[in-house]
Amino acid sequence: MIKKTVIHLGGSIVCPDDKIEVDYLIELRQFILQKVSDQWQFVIVIGGGGLARSYQGFVSEIVSDISNEDKDWIGIHATRMNA
Repeated sequence: MIKKTVIHLGGSIVCPDDKIEVDYLIELRQFILQKVSDQWQFVIVIGGGGLARSYQGFVSEIVSDISNEDKDWIGIHATRMNA
């Protein structure tokens, strides 16, 4: 029987302080590969984390009238970079 699982990670776990946690990702990959061989399927979602907040802050300093929607889009693109 196939087991389907969603893993949602905050971007701050994957990339705290703008540094990618390579060791954590290696361990996560090994865990997932083991489970995939046991008929598991995964959907993995990773948030924007510190990277998103940093970029949002930088833009807010440069563009004083930036909209919340534009800051949301910055966060969305940071999330894509974490993917």
